[in-house]
Amino acid sequence: MAESSFTPMGTGVEAEIAAAQAGGALPAALQAPTRAVGIGFTAMLCLANVALWLSMQPVALILLPRQVETFVSKAQIADALGLILGVGAFVSIFSNALAGAFSDRTTSRFGRRRPWLLLCSLLTAATLALLANAPAIYVLVIGWGLYQLFANGVLAALVAIVPDRVPEAQRGSVSAFVGLALPLAQVVGSVLIALVVTETHAGYYLLIAQLLIIIGIFVFTQPDAPLPKGYMPPFKLWPFIKSFWIDPRRYPDFGWVWITRFLVIFGYSAGTSLLYLYLQFAIHLTNNASKNGPSIGLGIVEVQLIAVGLLVVSSIIGGMLSDRFKRRKPFVMVSTALIAIALLSLGFFYAWPFVLAAAGVLGFGFGAYLAVDIALVTQVLPSAHDRGKDMGIFNIANALPQSFAPIAAAFFLDHFNNSFAAVFIFAAAVTLLGALLVQPIKSVR
Repeated sequence: MAESSFTPMGTGVEAEIAAAQAGGALPAALQAPTRAVGIGFTAMLCLANVALWLSMQPVALILLPRQVETFVSKAQIADALGLILGVGAFVSIFSNALAGAFSDRTTSRFGRRRPWLLLCSLLTAATLALLANAPAIYVLVIGWGLYQLFANGVLAALVAIVPDRVPEAQRGSVSAFVGLALPLAQVVGSVLIALVVTETHAGYYLLIAQLLIIIGIFVFTQPDAPLPKGYMPPFKLWPFIKSFWIDPRRYPDFGWVWITRFLVIFGYSAGTSLLYLYLQFAIHLTNNASKNGPSIGLGIVEVQLIAVGLLVVSSIIGGMLSDRFKRRKPFVMVSTALIAIALLSLGFFYAWPFVLAAAGVLGFGFGAYLAVDIALVTQVLPSAHDRGKDMGIFNIANALPQSFAPIAAAFFLDHFNNSFAAVFIFAAAVTLLGALLVQPIKSVR
């Protein structure tokens, strides 16, 4: 792409641009979108997100554990897998925001997001090929870290497309379909890699093929308004670094949305991270079906299917209703309350039918929350110039709690006499706190 250039810059962007472009209109790439998007765009954006998550979830859940087993003893599997996933989680914390900031400031006749989608998808595919042929644990560690670096480049561009292209009146509906990508990828990935393509190398290359094909179709079929060359101020390192701090005193609504997402994801993750142990020791499921219920493995599948099924329904309904009524906060608060109720019921009713019922409520609440909260954050972004970077910073509120919530859950289990009730009460309390902190948001109803 010889005609492309890249000009990052940092804080004070509004003032600098205002001074440099005094009296001039914003270029199309930075204007608030007003043209309604159609079902074709929504379907392709959802499919592109599914392709990305499909390249990630089966690897972390199935393929990497298979490979680790071939390199270390059984006693070392948990530690080795924890190291690999931990390195990847650390890389994902900063790479999403960095990639978003880079794409914000890329000038190309192909647009800002499409070059990064294509380049990072190719690099992601290359790291999957590296993982497929890893000869040792250290290659898995390096490969998974590189995978997270490049895959988050794809993710940063995809999430920025919503505020770039979708008018506010449609963001609930579009965000609902985007939010379906992760649970759909979890289910489809488990079926494909665990049941259909069971050989490790073949599994990796199947994931590579679907990623490149679907992202390629998206890149070459969806327009992306270019940013004019020379529009952005010259690169300055220190202002660029400072741009990753968004002062909550200056942008309080973004701060409230960020902390709300952090708390809700923390509570949800703390309540679901010990599912295997919960089913084994609280519900007394075993590796074989018994009077208490199915086997543990089948039980986890049943819980996931019920949760994902209702998540799909509530995500679509919640997103559409929030668009129709032009309100976000009530939907976020109600859906979050449903999550807390489901978590509390798991802590107090130890029977398999209650687990299935709670899974349904949990999935329904979480689906509605994801759809509407994504729409909410797109309406409180600090600047049109930094949508990609700001969405990347928001996504840190997803990555951080998922890293620390399992540790917190294990702490409560250990220090409260192996009481799962203590874990779920803690998780529900954190989730409800997140619901309450939606209220101070002023700019969105």
